[in-house]
Amino acid sequence: MLMKPPRKTPGFDTTFVMESLSLPEEQMRDPEIGYPALIPRVPNDLMTHACLHHRYATSGKLEPWALYEGETELRLDLPATAVVDTIEPLIMMAERGVGIASLPDFAIADQLATGRLVTVLPNFVRHEGSFRLLWPTNRHIAPKLRVFVDFMAAKLFPVSPHRKPITA
Repeated sequence: MLMKPPRKTPGFDTTFVMESLSLPEEQMRDPEIGYPALIPRVPNDLMTHACLHHRYATSGKLEPWALYEGETELRLDLPATAVVDTIEPLIMMAERGVGIASLPDFAIADQLATGRLVTVLPNFVRHEGSFRLLWPTNRHIAPKLRVFVDFMAAKLFPVSPHRKPITA
């Protein structure tokens, strides 16, 4: 999970080819609450925080936060302070202190590197989702497409044990 540092005060069309890449997720926290007692220490602490959610545009369902206690997946009915269907507003709201959000780490790499957001509840997050690249079926993969897929895999998921090579 991620936190801003405290202040001192469906189905697929069969005419397409798909490659799945591992997508680790992170949780983010706003910077406005700087007191250690208010930082979530266990997943149930999230019940008293402003939670920012992503809604799948195709189904209308909220994306669940992948939280675990040991080997048990936790299905918490977290409060929904804001709900959006793209991640950019979630990043912006977390940076501005609106609340905590569940986001992929590649989308917030700059915020993590600069300290604008930091991880919270790291021992309770184990989720890996999928990021898919789709293209029309063809007998041979164009070299520029192969280069693009390899670039995306290297930049988004440099260490991905789940990545399977494309076979032509």
